[in-house]
Amino acid sequence: MGCFGYICPVCSNSIRGHCYHGGEKCVLIHKRDGKELGRTEDHYDEYGRVIEDKIFRNDDKNNINSHEEICKSEFELTNSYSFGENKILPNKKVVRMNYFGSMVWHFLDNHDWNELRTNPVFKKAFEKTGNEIRKLSHFDESKLDTYLHLMLASNLEIEYEKQVVNVIHDWIKSLPIYMGESGIVATHSKCFHSLTKEKQDALPFVELHFVDTIELEINISEK
Repeated sequence: MGCFGYICPVCSNSIRGHCYHGGEKCVLIHKRDGKELGRTEDHYDEYGRVIEDKIFRNDDKNNINSHEEICKSEFELTNSYSFGENKILPNKKVVRMNYFGSMVWHFLDNHDWNELRTNPVFKKAFEKTGNEIRKLSHFDESKLDTYLHLMLASNLEIEYEKQVVNVIHDWIKSLPIYMGESGIVATHSKCFHSLTKEKQDALPFVELHFVDTIELEINISEK
């Protein structure tokens, strides 16, 4: 998976880690269905654990806080937070926008195709694509809409008024994130202990921050 740090929901900065020496002090809380299953606190190691704790997120299959169980909470349940990839559609259905194809088809399912065909952003691109497809010897006019669907599925960026726009991506960003009830709550230790017990219990799940090893140099005296 590579190195990653969680984004602290209190200060909005990433929790920096170091796989050999430990990074910033943090609190990691494993929740499932809104209930805490375990927590750990110490120096972050870049991989969702702390250096000092050899039990939290280990490979013991009998451990409810093993790597396998935490991944299950983070990604595999219907109420997993999935690091913000789960979005709430206008019909209130929760879907995971974690790969290119799903983004396009959810966009199409939630928009009227005839309106899209006449939308000024898409119209020129559709006309250009249609003209190019018609040159093919095996072209079938009755399948034009299918070709245009595939065009959207293969390219989210469309040139409009000399600018490249990404209508589908912008629509997805506008959808509210499903916050879920299962995953990891992660904060800097200093931030966590600055809160009241009530605010600690109400901390949300957080996004991941993928990092380059060059970013991981920290002042050990700060820990």
